[in-house]
Amino acid sequence: MPGEFKGKIDKDKAPTKHGTGYPPPFDAPCKHRQRWKLGDAAGLTQFGVNLMRLPPGQWSSQRHWHSREDEFVWVLEGEVWLVTDAGEEKLVPGDCAGFPAGVPDGHHLQNRS
Repeated sequence: MPGEFKGKIDKDKAPTKHGTGYPPPFDAPCKHRQRWKLGDAAGLTQFGVNLMRLPPGQWSSQRHWHSREDEFVWVLEGEVWLVTDAGEEKLVPGDCAGFPAGVPDGHHLQNRS
């Protein structure tokens, strides 16, 4: 059954998650991140949309990849470092990166400011 159309998404009313579910000590570089689950707020079920705020020194996650879901990153403000098997590169506002499902290239973002 299709989801219900919800119209405009109010970020401040979207489900929010602070921190991470990683156990210690793996939680340390991610425990101050904040994520707004915009896809959930819109009733989306086929893909997720998240807005993440990374305070200085924080990571988006531990390095990972997805076996069944693509992932897309779009930097809106500030700068982050994308870490992959190929190395590291800086992303600035307007930069994007994509990760196809099933490609075992562990990646994450770091705010090094």
